Amino acid sequence: MYVQVFAVVVSSSAFFSNETVPGDYTGSSQPGFNASFDTYSGGPYHTVESQLPVELSAFDVLPNGRNAILSWKTLSETNNDRFVIEHAAPGAGFATVGSVEGQGTTTQQTDYQFTVRDLAPGTHQFRLRQFDMDGASDLSEAISLDIGVNGLAVSRVSPHPIARAASVSISAETASPIKVELFNLLGQRVQTLYTGTVNSGRTKVVDIDADGIPSGTYFIRTTSNMGNDVQRISVVR
Repeated sequence: MYVQVFAVVVSSSAFFSNETVPGDYTGSSQPGFNASFDTYSGGPYHTVESQLPVELSAFDVLPNGRNAILSWKTLSETNNDRFVIEHAAPGAGFATVGSVEGQGTTTQQTDYQFTVRDLAPGTHQFRLRQFDMDGASDLSEAISLDIGVNGLAVSRVSPHPIARAASVSISAETASPIKVELFNLLGQRVQTLYTGTVNSGRTKVVDIDADGIPSGTYFIRTTSNMGNDVQRISVVR
């Protein structure tokens, strides 16, 4: 990512001058451009390169019975020391549950994975705290996973809000027939997204195609013989 740095030249009388860097706004035949702007007082001024420590392109959670499989992907890393995984159990705050070593500096895509096991029923949240080599840190957005009392686990829809396409992941402790449906606020079924079986210990990813759906608020309902899950979603154009 490149950032163009601009400066304002201040005159000796402590008033702002009529010149900005780069460019002589009032005196040039090409306002905003001056090939020799680096000769102004306080210069030289340059275009500088600013690199993000980590370019995170994906962060997802997949259910696997009562376990949560977290996966994330980086497109590049600069002085990346580690990722700390933070988990908030139902009704509790975030706490550290583990860490994964970073790649330092690389321009290659890197895939990461971490499993949080034996989750109690309820809604669980997860986030990543990335640490640089110098100790500075950055926090990701949180993602959620619902664990049912009877072993039905349903991830939050991602990405969200939905522009055109998204998905939801479903897992069950025992093989179970499931149905995933999309309803509007009037309770009318808009789409049946999936009807079939989720095998024990396997994850079913259900795709959501929102191309023909107007912007608005909807509900995705997952029903099974182990319980139901309902989540509110938004479609935004």
